[in-house]
Amino acid sequence: MKQIKIERKVHRPRQDRYEALPLDPRDPDILRAKQLARLAGAASLESAPG
Repeated sequence: MKQIKIERKVHRPRQDRYEALPLDPRDPDILRAKQLARLAGAASLESAPG
């Protein structure tokens, strides 16, 4: 009969689970937000007196 070794998984702190994931630059929502930021920046430059 073979003997099986059972190991416990390494316990990780719970904090790691709730950390924010890095943003994916290819995400459509991220692309849309960047485009809106660019348009808003360009619009503020056009309307600025000077």
